[in-house]
Amino acid sequence: MPPMKFVLLLALVIGSAGLSIWVLVLAIESDHLDGTTLRAIIPLAMLAALAGRALARGRSR
Repeated sequence: MPPMKFVLLLALVIGSAGLSIWVLVLAIESDHLDGTTLRAIIPLAMLAALAGRALARGRSR
């Protein structure tokens, strides 16, 4: 895997996972954790999972 692609995917995983956790923490602190918040986090979680799979697949090749 080219180094730039690795850096991009790693930044994508860290950024989207970190943002998901940050949104969850803020929702819990403000007592607004509900279905709307979870629906907003789903795309971030999917992005982190897809980038993580791409990283794992790239290392095995």
